[in-house]
Amino acid sequence: MALPATMQILDEIEARLKQITKANGYSVDLMKLERARLTPFQSGEMPCINYWPESDQLVETLPSKHLRELSLNVEFYDTSGRSAALTDKAALLANDAYTALWRSPDLPLVSDRPDPNLGGIVDSLVLQSIQPAIGEGQNPFCGAVMSIAVRYRIDPHTLTALA
Repeated sequence: MALPATMQILDEIEARLKQITKANGYSVDLMKLERARLTPFQSGEMPCINYWPESDQLVETLPSKHLRELSLNVEFYDTSGRSAALTDKAALLANDAYTALWRSPDLPLVSDRPDPNLGGIVDSLVLQSIQPAIGEGQNPFCGAVMSIAVRYRIDPHTLTALA
C-alpha cells in the first residue's frame, strides 16, 4: 500500500534537510532533525530542525484529482555564537533550510541545480513567512521559524500523491 501523500512529502523534506552541512555549502552542520518534536532542544543538540505540518486543505477539485495545500512549519535553531547579530544568524538558518528543500538528496550542494518540486511529488513550495526566534539566558539560542505552503495533487480515493 502506498503511503499517504503527506507522509511522502514529509519523508522527502526530511531527506533534503538532512543534507545541511558545511561540506554541501550551508552555513552550519545540522546535528539533529526531528519531525513534530514536542520537547525543546538542548544546546548540545544544536544546530537542529523541527518540522511538522500545521494544516492541510483542499484548494481545488479537478477531474480525478484534488489540489491540496499543506502548511509546513520549519523551526531551525542554533546557539547564538556571538559572532553575528542574532537576526542575521536567523536569516542564514532560514536560507539554509529553504535552499535545502530545493536540492535533491542526489544533488545536495548549494551550487547544484534546484529541484523545485520535491522530486515530482509536489507542484510548488512557497515561503510564506520567516519569524526570527531568540532565546534568553546564559546560553541564548537563535533561530528562524518558517511557514511554507506546499501544493500537491492527490488521488481523492486513496490520498496518495499524483505526479
